[in-house]
Amino acid sequence: MHAVRLRGPWQIEPLARFRLSSDGNIAEETTNLPAATTTDVPADWGHVLGNDFVCGRVRYTRRFGLPTNLSPEERVSLVIERLDWQGTIELNGQVLGDQLYADGLRTYEITALLKFRNLLQIVVELPAVGNAGGSYTDRHIERAGREHLPGGLIGEVRLEIA
Repeated sequence: MHAVRLRGPWQIEPLARFRLSSDGNIAEETTNLPAATTTDVPADWGHVLGNDFVCGRVRYTRRFGLPTNLSPEERVSLVIERLDWQGTIELNGQVLGDQLYADGLRTYEITALLKFRNLLQIVVELPAVGNAGGSYTDRHIERAGREHLPGGLIGEVRLEIA
């Protein structure tokens, strides 16, 4: 097996910020967001978007070329070690699936989707959370050890060729 780490640079673009409003409801803000920028992964988005941008929706974009010297019998998988909290993974316009923090490492078979130039997009969302790490949404969010930290691609993202 051969691994190609997709550490960076990644484009990172905030799409929405979630805040608890004074009436106890979640407010989704789509204006006055931090500017799009670049980052390396693994890392949460706090170091580039600011630590006050904790709960929100962010699009990570990474371009990569077709791995060289692939033989017909070799398979290519996309591996995402961990994201915080939920994400949708898309390659070349094709949705590969959704992933949750609790899922840990996930592998996606991508051989048939590869092109000479590839566009990987991962939209990561961290809903507004309470002080105890619980969510103000209709579900509980388990984030052991990350209760007050921003979301993001917090595990390695790589291609595995086997």
